Amino acid sequence: MVHSSYFATILARLLKHRGTEPSELSSASGLPVAELQGILAGTPPLVPQLDLLAPALGFHAADLYLMAGIVVPEALAHRSQTGYGKAKLVATARVLPADRLAHLVDLVEGLPRESLEILPAPPQIFDPRTAGFGAVLVNLLWYGRNLRTRDMATILATLTDLTLSGPTIPAVGTGAAALTPKIAAAFATVLGLPPEDVMAMAGLPLPHPPARTDPRAPEMASLLWLCRHLTNDQLRSVGREANAMLVPVPSDGRPEEWHRVYSVGDVWWGARKNS
Repeated sequence: MVHSSYFATILARLLKHRGTEPSELSSASGLPVAELQGILAGTPPLVPQLDLLAPALGFHAADLYLMAGIVVPEALAHRSQTGYGKAKLVATARVLPADRLAHLVDLVEGLPRESLEILPAPPQIFDPRTAGFGAVLVNLLWYGRNLRTRDMATILATLTDLTLSGPTIPAVGTGAAALTPKIAAAFATVLGLPPEDVMAMAGLPLPHPPARTDPRAPEMASLLWLCRHLTNDQLRSVGREANAMLVPVPSDGRPEEWHRVYSVGDVWWGARKNS
């Protein structure tokens, strides 16, 4: 289900926001200007065209596929038997020292992408033509990062100052709940997209006051991208490795000095801040 006219609208908004002329994007991407102008006029984009545009725009190609409503099963992150548990991984990974987080990233990158007997479900359960840009963002979280409602809500609260109830997230996707600047900025943070770009594509002003984000949100967004294809077993393995990098928090450890992630009995496990 190609959303060619809607994709043309958000691409045009993005180029206007960045002050980029079609000829400049054509030169940077290698896509002939006539083809780019056709896309901007509403011609459905093709996968090879999006593959050229993605690096020039600074997007993952798979994200552009979803924005355009193109079904590319092998590029989708959706897996029917996985998707939960990433919130716990983020809660642990965000407190790890840089060298241990790098080790965790190396572990994830080294895992094989396992083939599944069950193909991904068709994408675009949220239609931007009727629901607006909220549908695009929820599709990116759902199919682009393999996050489900419970994990989405927890990660949003962990990495930003946004607290949403579980039902609100799909409601944003259907248009039943409004996509506010604060919600759009928080979704952009989890996706690792520049909030200014997202606001421009959504036709929204920047939130005021500016949204609070965790200092390590960009690293966590990158980790979520890397984890998008993990199976449940792989995700559990990565989670165990991350937890093994935590240390017992001293009983007299002060909150301003220690991150506390989880407790077993009377013992908290976490990491020293700024370590």
